[in-house]
Amino acid sequence: NCKLGTLAEFFGTKVEPNHRALDDAKATNEVLHGLFERLGSMQITTVEKLMDFAKTAAHIQRKNYYGLKSI
Repeated sequence: NCKLGTLAEFFGTKVEPNHRALDDAKATNEVLHGLFERLGSMQITTVEKLMDFAKTAAHIQRKNYYGLKSI
């Protein structure tokens, strides 16, 4: 799922989100930096490359989701 708590745990943020504005903002910042690091390691360094990647990832997710119906 894409909940802030789940993402914070995945990226190992120092601040745990707790539905308080400042802590949630700090955790969001750490998650965003983690995403940037991952994208950079995949050579995704421009908005154009990010948009191309997003299209590919969305297609793969749709394909996997619809494939589950026949299982």
